[in-house]
Amino acid sequence: MKLTTGTTGSRPPLWFFMLSHHSYSKLSHTIRISLGQNEVRLCARCTGIGVGMLVGLSYVNYLAYDFLHYPALIFAFVLPAIVDWLFQVFGLKNSTNPRRLVTGALVGQTYLVGLIALFRGWFDLLLYYALAFAVYAVVLYALFRITGVMSEYLASSWP
Repeated sequence: MKLTTGTTGSRPPLWFFMLSHHSYSKLSHTIRISLGQNEVRLCARCTGIGVGMLVGLSYVNYLAYDFLHYPALIFAFVLPAIVDWLFQVFGLKNSTNPRRLVTGALVGQTYLVGLIALFRGWFDLLLYYALAFAVYAVVLYALFRITGVMSEYLASSWP
C-alpha cells in the first residue's frame, strides 16, 4: 500500500498522520519502515522518545534517583530537542533524523521519570516538571508571538 492511497483520492490515510504527523512535504522528518508490501512512516523524534523510554528502563533506578535529587535534569534533557526544533523552525539549521532520534531519546527518558514520579507520588518532582514545561511554554509562546515565525512554519508544513 502506498501512502497516497485512501478512500479520498490523494489525501493520506488517517493512520499516516497518527504515526508520522507530518505532511508529505516533511517526510524527511520521518523514518520509513517497510512491512512486506506496506510502508509505514514514523515521526523520527517520537520514535526517539519511545527508544529513550525503553533504554531508560534498563537503568531506571539510577535515572529516577538522579532526577529526584537533581530536578534541573528535566531542563537539561528536554532543552536539546527544543533547541534542535527551534533551529529548524527559524531556518538556522535543518535537523537530521539521527539528531531527532537522540534528542527524542533524551525527552523519552524525561517522560519515563515523569511517569515514575506520578505513580510513586513524588509530588515535589512533579512540581518541577510542571514548572519546567510551563517555563518552556511561556518562552516559546512569547518567541513565536514576537517573531510570527510559527505561522510561516505551519504554512510551509501543511500546504
